[in-house]
Amino acid sequence: DPDCTPVAITAVTPSSGSFDGGEIVTITGSGFSASSSVRFGSNPASAVNFVSTTTLQVRVPRASGAAAGKTGRVSQKVDVTVATPGSDALVNGYTYLLKQKSL
Repeated sequence: DPDCTPVAITAVTPSSGSFDGGEIVTITGSGFSASSSVRFGSNPASAVNFVSTTTLQVRVPRASGAAAGKTGRVSQKVDVTVATPGSDALVNGYTYLLKQKSL
């Protein structure tokens, strides 16, 4: 029964993007469902597309708080959490990066 498969995250690809968010990432693992929700740190993903019980495509939310690039940080790692209704977190699964300014 797929509903009994525990939620597990094996990878987030790509595993980094800008503090502004908006990137589409693929989360692979197991136990995902159409009702899965995803968080990057404490921020909910702005869109979650259920592809299969092993794949989700997600739009990364904008970073907030100390991760928003306002404190002089050039990067900030956050945990990625999938809840379905069980949950799993990939510790430091995503890194927000400060955009480099073009010269």
